[in-house]
Amino acid sequence: MFLAGGLGRRDAYAFELVGLSPDWKAGLYDVRNNRSLLVNPADVPIEETQWVESPGGLIIMLATHPPADCQTGNLEVHVTRRSPRKTVIVEFNLDPNAQGTGCYFV
Repeated sequence: MFLAGGLGRRDAYAFELVGLSPDWKAGLYDVRNNRSLLVNPADVPIEETQWVESPGGLIIMLATHPPADCQTGNLEVHVTRRSPRKTVIVEFNLDPNAQGTGCYFV
């Protein structure tokens, strides 16, 4: 889970998952309404940016579904804020051998 934006700051954000192995499945969801924050490439004829409007910050959940024989992996979430058109990168290292039951984040 991570945050984008700040309380009381209206803006819009675009999200892109980068670097995940093809055998891992992942999604990003807005915790407020469980809506997906990613555009499915099969839904649009050309790649386009989906701006998610926010009245004051977003709480974002990254959900992953690794394959049964999963290996460690790295994932970046590129978050672009519309008003300044700046992108920040949220990095995750996914490790099936991390301490704890079902824990994949290191």
